[in-house]
Amino acid sequence: MILWGAIAILSVLAIMYVMWPLLSAQGQAPEAQTSLSVYRSQLAEVDADLARGIISEAEADAARIEIKRRILGTQKASDAAHEGRLPLAFTVTGALVCLALSIGLYLDLGSPSLPGRPYSQKVEQEALSKAVVSEFDGMLAKLESHLEANPDDVEALKAMGWAQMRAGKPDKAIAALKRAVGLAPKDMQLLALYGETLVEAASGKVGDEALDAFNRVLAMNAQDPRALYYKGLRLSQTGEPKAALDMWVELIKDSPKDAEWLPQIRKQARDLALKLKIDPKTVP
Repeated sequence: MILWGAIAILSVLAIMYVMWPLLSAQGQAPEAQTSLSVYRSQLAEVDADLARGIISEAEADAARIEIKRRILGTQKASDAAHEGRLPLAFTVTGALVCLALSIGLYLDLGSPSLPGRPYSQKVEQEALSKAVVSEFDGMLAKLESHLEANPDDVEALKAMGWAQMRAGKPDKAIAALKRAVGLAPKDMQLLALYGETLVEAASGKVGDEALDAFNRVLAMNAQDPRALYYKGLRLSQTGEPKAALDMWVELIKDSPKDAEWLPQIRKQARDLALKLKIDPKTVP
């Protein structure tokens, strides 16, 4: 008897929790508007980072796709909240009918003596990972098909390089970007992406080929922040830490105060200053 009383109470509470948003006069509009405002700001930040050369065109496209996907999800949720409000009588009647049907169904099919099956977050994560991998593989297949028909499409080669690196295939990523650089040797964003991919593939080491790519960028724009950062990293890796620190300090001074990557460079510069027994407070 106690068991059935507990089931009834929990059922009523669960139905009230689910039905409450349908009775709300305010819905989710304010939350939706806030979320949309945040996503629009993020889109603007992506455009700004692209303009400053912090990210590549391919990275910007990927970021925009993800943000727009979230915007669509927010808009759908907001629309559903507005369309889903129901009259009080209809909602209460529906709740009671659901409660009666659920109890009747459980009496007929239920097995209260069986142990419950706990929720598995791992199962959900595995399902989500499979969906993401499937979508990513589909994108790669489309890119490969496109490049078979258009082998000199620089933008497609950029996207392929970025995608293959994210897929854990650095050799294919480097091959695609190297071909793109050969087709567009004056594309600074492409050169920077190529150099950065070489560094990532080398577990953070700035090799000769990567350094050459960054030097070519600096020959066209002596203030390019990404190229300056990696050139400083190369100096720190080849026995010239003081020169690296000086380069990073100048980069920090010349960078926008709200640059997303600034805290990381500042931290690295201060860590390097400590190793050199220099007061880290001298790093701006």
